[in-house]
Amino acid sequence: MLMKDQLRVRMDQLNITPTELGRRVGVSGQSVRHWLDGRNFPTKAKTGLIEQALSCKLDFSEGESVQSMTVDDTLRKADIETFVAISKLPPDVQVLITQLAQRFLDIQAGAPTVVRKEPDLELLPARPGPGRPPGIRRPAAFV
Repeated sequence: MLMKDQLRVRMDQLNITPTELGRRVGVSGQSVRHWLDGRNFPTKAKTGLIEQALSCKLDFSEGESVQSMTVDDTLRKADIETFVAISKLPPDVQVLITQLAQRFLDIQAGAPTVVRKEPDLELLPARPGPGRPPGIRRPAAFV
């Protein structure tokens, strides 16, 4: 959670106004409103006073705990949008995407690949011509 949101939530819980928090910390109410808007951050000297005034411990990492998270552990906004898009597809298409993703992960892990014909895919002859591979008919969900 962002620091500004932590401040707002705790101030709401304690029913403290920006002016009151500013008085307790020794800054103006406008400074506190800037913290709440995310325009400015409190100085290191003020963070202890803020925590004391609000009787809580604030996390100033802005939602990113450097020690516990790596790039591989985080979901990006694009990942979430992709998962939402997949969840809106028909169930049989979701199964195909899951199988494709699992095969990709297996290949990355060095697992031997087995090529087999899926029951819902039908091989069709390609247009006449030497060396052309057969075509694949789309599943019924795509037709």
